[in-house]
Amino acid sequence: MRLKKSVAEKSRQCEVQCQRISNLEAELAEQQRVVTGMGDVRTTNEQLARSLKKERTKLDTQTTL
Repeated sequence: MRLKKSVAEKSRQCEVQCQRISNLEAELAEQQRVVTGMGDVRTTNEQLARSLKKERTKLDTQTTL
């Protein structure tokens, strides 16, 4: 009887650990998606900064002429 309880308890603990692992994997996938999105945002921001700098230079040139 004690052995059955021990096996049942170990089985329950294993199920809990499997669920935790599953939750952590889902969280990691979400974090990876967010980080990938941040890279895209950074690239877009850099492109916008370059475009703004070009426009500012163009306007400054037109103003001086």
